[in-house]
Amino acid sequence: MSFKEDLQKLSIQINERKVHITNEEMTKQALIIPFLQSLGFDVFNPLEVRPEYTADFGKKKGEKVDYAIFKDESPIAFLEAKSVNEDLSNHDAQLSRYFNAVPDVKLGILTNGIEYRFFTDLNANNIMDESPFLKFDITSLTDSDAENLTNFKKELFDTEFLIKYAEELVYTSVLDNSLKELFKNPSDEFVRFLIKDFSDSRITNNVIERFRPIVK
Repeated sequence: MSFKEDLQKLSIQINERKVHITNEEMTKQALIIPFLQSLGFDVFNPLEVRPEYTADFGKKKGEKVDYAIFKDESPIAFLEAKSVNEDLSNHDAQLSRYFNAVPDVKLGILTNGIEYRFFTDLNANNIMDESPFLKFDITSLTDSDAENLTNFKKELFDTEFLIKYAEELVYTSVLDNSLKELFKNPSDEFVRFLIKDFSDSRITNNVIERFRPIVK
């Protein structure tokens, strides 16, 4: 079975399970651990995954992130879990504290077992970005989501590549949104740019207005 097929199977299982989940611990056991396993991590091996990992921050001692993912005996990612019905927007700061406390960690994952948000530190080294570079819903995975997740499989996980890939995803998203906005509300300059090579007449305001609906 391919990785994509594994994810599709997991997506179906989580859709079936989620209505029966009532708390955070059930969310971890029934939804999140299977996801980590699908990426190839042995969740029962402390050399790979450690629950309740201590990530002290400043004067705050004893701070524990739900899961730390290890490679070569060093933590490479932190995962903070919330109950299946929790709004993740209220918990970015908590994950950020853990992330910022351990410089080796370049991937922070916030999830309620359904929605996943992946963070790194593109804007400032060792300071978790406010916005995730990747978001997806495990119950409605797209082909693009599956392709993105391939890069986070245990055997392919590489921190340096992760940073470059995250940067690429962010820039691609910004470019895509900008292009959508340009075509939705094309400016005079954008319309002029598009028609200048095939319009022999002088590009007046009237010409721009005539072509604007076509650009949309």
